[in-house]
Amino acid sequence: MPSEKSSINEKTKYQFSQAITRYQIKNNLEEREIANKLGLDKNTTARLLRGYVENFSLDSLINYVEKLHLPLRIKVSEIKRLDGSLL
Repeated sequence: MPSEKSSINEKTKYQFSQAITRYQIKNNLEEREIANKLGLDKNTTARLLRGYVENFSLDSLINYVEKLHLPLRIKVSEIKRLDGSLL
């Protein structure tokens, strides 16, 4: 799980891994079944499903979510300070 100090990239990658894990649980799939659907080996799949995302690119995680036909919504928004200025 990413820490509060983790980058936005790492936090986003973790969210994608969690979406894939929820898909696995919801559909009662074994790791090997997810591995087959994603074209990954067993060890890589295990790391992904446990949230160890540091060796995955954001692009690859988006592609995995698309392979599973999961609904995907990416929202980019600007963060404002209390004084109304942008960060």
